[in-house]
Amino acid sequence: MIRRILTISLITVPLFLFGQTSGKLSGKVTDADGNPLAGANVIIEGTSLGAASNQDGAFVILDVPVGTHTVRCDYIGYSALKVSNIAVTSGLTSLQNFGLEK
Repeated sequence: MIRRILTISLITVPLFLFGQTSGKLSGKVTDADGNPLAGANVIIEGTSLGAASNQDGAFVILDVPVGTHTVRCDYIGYSALKVSNIAVTSGLTSLQNFGLEK
């Protein structure tokens, strides 16, 4: 009986220890008129994580560490935009849209 309890414990404990520790950040990049900007760079500062927006201006960054982050959006010909205190929660998608100006 003790052996069975020990075996079950050894199998289930790692499941709790290695739970999700990351989330996802997504959004859309547009210009001041609301037109999508394809190819804009969205970077999470202090990490090597980032993405480029698609033809609809949408982007998705996976495996973002849980916590608050500063995210920068750059596009040639537009002013860069930096947004601080974006909260990323484990297993959830955080939404952040960018409206860039010339």
